Amino acid sequence: MAKQASEGKRAHSDKVFIGVIGMDEHGPKEPIPPHAYAIAEEIGKLVAQRGAILISGGRGGIMESASKGAFLAGGLTVGILPSSDKAEANPYVTVPIASGLNEVRSHAVIGASDVLIMVCGSTGTLNEVTFAYGYRPLIVVEGTGGWADMLRPAIYEGRFLDQRGSAEIVYVKTAQEAVDKAFELAGTMPPKREWK
Repeated sequence: MAKQASEGKRAHSDKVFIGVIGMDEHGPKEPIPPHAYAIAEEIGKLVAQRGAILISGGRGGIMESASKGAFLAGGLTVGILPSSDKAEANPYVTVPIASGLNEVRSHAVIGASDVLIMVCGSTGTLNEVTFAYGYRPLIVVEGTGGWADMLRPAIYEGRFLDQRGSAEIVYVKTAQEAVDKAFELAGTMPPKREWK
């Protein structure tokens, strides 16, 4: 039995867990651009095709699109839900985790991920960015709307949340670039500033 457990542990140690963070559906006053849905779905598909596990907040919007892409490509999707109700998960989540943590569940999404990809995003996503900063590598897909487009001009040198440049935020334009960079950075500490 112990041998089986240790073999199982090794079997999962090489898996890459890619978190996708982004805007939930908030209605017509805060719409998600249609191309952001498409990019999130493509990211999910590419994550699954490369054998990684997709982690998200498990609800609608960008989370659902990324989950859909991974699910339809045969991948494993984990949704860490804010409520205690597994039924809250979008239909493409294969492993719903009903955390009961409310919005604090964002910490669990970040902690469970080896690297994070941000698509679109509202205030909840911005909170996740600040939680992840310096803890997990963060890749932002620009051109997808919301905070994904407003982040660079709002922060130090367009790459740092703090003046000392503790960790660099990486920007890309496409789903392919995002997933390629995610695999490159997975399991590493976020890129640090090089002082000259």
